[in-house]
Amino acid sequence: MHHSQSLISVAAFLLALPAFAAPPANSPYNTDNVDKFVHEQSAAAFKDVEETLCYVGQMKGESFINQGVYKALIDNNLCESGETQGQSSNGSNTTANSNAPEYEPVTVNVTQAGTTDPVVGSVWVHPEDLNGAAMPAKLTTTATPSDTNPWGIFSLNWGFTGMQGFIQTSKDAQNRNILQYTDSFSEGAFSENRLASLLKTGETSGKGSISDGTHSFDIAFDENHFLRSKDNDQQCFARKEYTSNVWRYGLYDATSGERITRNSGFPIKKGDDWGWAGYWGVWLPGDANVQTGETVQRASFDGTTGQSYTVFKAEGKLTKHSKVEATLGEIKGIPLEVHVFDGQNADMYQVEWNGSGFTKTHQLQCGGEGQNFRCDWKDASGTLTFGQNDYDLAGYSPALGGNVRIPLRADDGNLVTLSDASGIILHTEDIVLPGDTVPTDLKCLDNCISAADGSASPGQGYYQAQAPATVATAYTFDATDMLLKQGGAAVTPTPSWGNNQNLRTGALVTDAQLNNLTCDWDSNSTCAWKAWDLDTFYTWETGTESWNHLVLLTDQADNPVEFDPPLLVQYTHTNGSKFRLEYNGFGDLHGIPGKCVDPGTNEETECGPGTHYISKFNIADGATVTGSDSKSYLVKWLGVEQRMKKTDLANCSGLSLESLALPSISSWQDPNIGAEPTVNAPPKVIGGVIQQ
Repeated sequence: MHHSQSLISVAAFLLALPAFAAPPANSPYNTDNVDKFVHEQSAAAFKDVEETLCYVGQMKGESFINQGVYKALIDNNLCESGETQGQSSNGSNTTANSNAPEYEPVTVNVTQAGTTDPVVGSVWVHPEDLNGAAMPAKLTTTATPSDTNPWGIFSLNWGFTGMQGFIQTSKDAQNRNILQYTDSFSEGAFSENRLASLLKTGETSGKGSISDGTHSFDIAFDENHFLRSKDNDQQCFARKEYTSNVWRYGLYDATSGERITRNSGFPIKKGDDWGWAGYWGVWLPGDANVQTGETVQRASFDGTTGQSYTVFKAEGKLTKHSKVEATLGEIKGIPLEVHVFDGQNADMYQVEWNGSGFTKTHQLQCGGEGQNFRCDWKDASGTLTFGQNDYDLAGYSPALGGNVRIPLRADDGNLVTLSDASGIILHTEDIVLPGDTVPTDLKCLDNCISAADGSASPGQGYYQAQAPATVATAYTFDATDMLLKQGGAAVTPTPSWGNNQNLRTGALVTDAQLNNLTCDWDSNSTCAWKAWDLDTFYTWETGTESWNHLVLLTDQADNPVEFDPPLLVQYTHTNGSKFRLEYNGFGDLHGIPGKCVDPGTNEETECGPGTHYISKFNIADGATVTGSDSKSYLVKWLGVEQRMKKTDLANCSGLSLESLALPSISSWQDPNIGAEPTVNAPPKVIGGVIQQ
């Protein structure tokens, strides 16, 4: 396992490029490395190899040879490339947090009988889809890379019958050192296999063969060109001409050049289970979820008992929304997801303001059954028109921080003529925590959840021909247990709710705010959408998912442990559009819209099965953004995907393809490492960092 850094160069065509240098000098902004990799369709199998070896590398087994069995927490997010993000959308107003660690516990034992004997690593992995069961893996390393064995000599076998795979080096009929990979899954009539062989012919040249079960590839490459044959269709690419897509950005202090980090959380322990507590809640594996009143300890790695915390859990959470005003001109060209009603159905579109109107750019289309069901944004055309039944345009945009409302009526009730100067309303969102000042009594006029059965109260809607006080649903917020209640009953799921298990109310307002929701043209009518004009309002969400709940740790003084929320930053694009992005932590700047490219040609295409999702644009390296704290920050590229540019096939005339023999799953060796040992000591490695 001490050769993992050498092995991570598996796809030799993933070139290492120099980091950008920028002021200020002698600071992390200037010295932090930029990770760059080439995305290539035929290299999907080698990406799997890269991620597997990254996973192994996080265990730091080379530091624990013959030191006994130990625990490690592997952060899967550190090894996954950005290409899986954003492939489809369901139009939800809820987004996942890409910065939250995704830990997977492993048990490791690394041994070496003698200095000339192989290094053997026995690993017990706990993939999420095995529901807590351990998957065995065994890594045997016998030789480091050399001129005659450029890959070294090693084998890594994992799994069991039905879910198995290996990465290994072997000698072919010409005594060449070949790297081989296979991954196989079968269940009933369904089976999936990915196979690959790669040969290094020089420091920057090589060839390989790949099969993903659907397509077969032969590849050859040298310092300047890359030749790919996909199902006998040959394409040539220039290895030194790229289109770049940035997946990771860092923010730095504009004066000192120091990294901007967030206090995102720390590792915890409950009994023998190890997890993580942070801004997004508390994570523990399997069935080790926590309830109010239970105790967890902060992980301690010096043999002492870590600080104890008490868990506080509410089966829902209250969110405060604070108004931010902007203009249409400031969001020109920024995708906005909206529902368009045709009188019977509501289709979801992406629309963009072009200076004079909203143009439809994409429509969300869903299809397929079972595992093949998916939704994709398909190209669309046309413009939005508004009539007598339209009062506002409500939508959602990650690039603007969430929900957006565009008023369509003047105070006299007439439709307005939209222009760049027309106002729009955005909202920041903050989770309500114990100790925050919150109104006790709250009223709801839209999508009001019944505590009895989770249904919406009768007559709910954006417009009602009754006064606000007449139709409002009354709630109270109990700051003791942090629950929203109706008539004393908590608005949380019960068996009577049936399938309505993940719900969110409309705006919750105070009695004093109710009069602001009276329609301008009729004092006896309610216009619930006017809640968007309020400086603040609240919403309540509840359900069965962990993200529906408020889960906190409190210290011995009963004070909640505070973690940093995402930092909102405003980025002004080259066309003047102002994006409101979330900085969730170092390397994670979220909210840039996306598009798709054809992985066969690396050129832009309509999104769909087999396409590759990338960012719509890159923020310029060295650009300045402004945080919600009014400070200026420098942006630096940290992770860059590069796609080779297609070139004339004649430019690859010096390369020759060879169909290398692909491995067979019959070569898989059962790890046979026995039952997983019990380890009561804290993890020695978390996310690739050895704990001291």
